[in-house]
Amino acid sequence: MVRNEHLFNQDLWAGPMDTLDVHIPTRVLRSKSSKSLKESFNAIWENALNNIKNFTSMRELAKTGSFTHVPRASPWSLQVLRTRSTADAAWVAPLRATLLDTYTRAYTALAAGDAKTLKRLTLPEFAAAARAALPAPPGAKGPLTYKWRLHKLTAPAQIVSIRAVTAHYGLTEPITGNRLLVNALVRIESEQTLHVYDRTGALVRGVGQTAPRRVVEYLVFEKRMWYEKPWIIRERMYETS
Repeated sequence: MVRNEHLFNQDLWAGPMDTLDVHIPTRVLRSKSSKSLKESFNAIWENALNNIKNFTSMRELAKTGSFTHVPRASPWSLQVLRTRSTADAAWVAPLRATLLDTYTRAYTALAAGDAKTLKRLTLPEFAAAARAALPAPPGAKGPLTYKWRLHKLTAPAQIVSIRAVTAHYGLTEPITGNRLLVNALVRIESEQTLHVYDRTGALVRGVGQTAPRRVVEYLVFEKRMWYEKPWIIRERMYETS
């Protein structure tokens, strides 16, 4: 298929791809029971493995010039160890800002019913699940209107896990960018509201969040580096108990 990709009427590298093995850092339990000790060991191992994969992925991004704001980024710089840094001087700082902006625009579009923007910034599966999660109280005078607002971050947006793998295997180099598929798992902790209005414009009481509420989300963002397209939200992940 790769040898004959020029014969296909579609882009082989635009099809669906699985989420990479990004990982939410696991809490280490302090109990001394045998079960808890085993769980703690597993958590330490999983967190260490995530850090190693973060490191190797950051090196791949450096080697391919994916940190475009850093001229001649060295894959041996100590910056490749700073995936989770929230410092302004970290190589990931511009990426964190980009992903937070994508998050804000996508959620604003979701509430406003802006399908065009939502299609550009999210996978269809994520958009469908997010629409289905919008509160729809029985008996409300529909159709309903939603207004979402991010009031403030209660902690800096943080990339907790990143994966960069070769996923474009065409015989010729991509016209733009490089061959990497990148997934970034971001922790976003904020205060936000979601107001719900009926067709008369009246606020529907008892649904959504009318007062700012603390929300913690883990979202997977994706970028196919061979396209000049924005980062998209791929899916939401949850901490295990």
